[in-house]
Amino acid sequence: MALLIVNLDKFIGNAQAWRDTFKEQSPDLPMRIWPDVGEVKDIEYLAFMHPDFDLLPAFPNLKAMFSRAQPGGRRG
Repeated sequence: MALLIVNLDKFIGNAQAWRDTFKEQSPDLPMRIWPDVGEVKDIEYLAFMHPDFDLLPAFPNLKAMFSRAQPGGRRG
């Protein structure tokens, strides 16, 4: 079981801040930051902001996706 963060570190905070927060709140949940997916079969949760779904692999064990919207719509 693992959580994959996609682009949140590009828009909100940085990768280390996300790692620290999840380690504090859910120390037993392995977390990965895109593009370091590891084994795709391990990814059960996906948290993202403006991902390019065409670039993401299929996650056969995905249980939930969490999206963070940016106020005012898409940037860029």
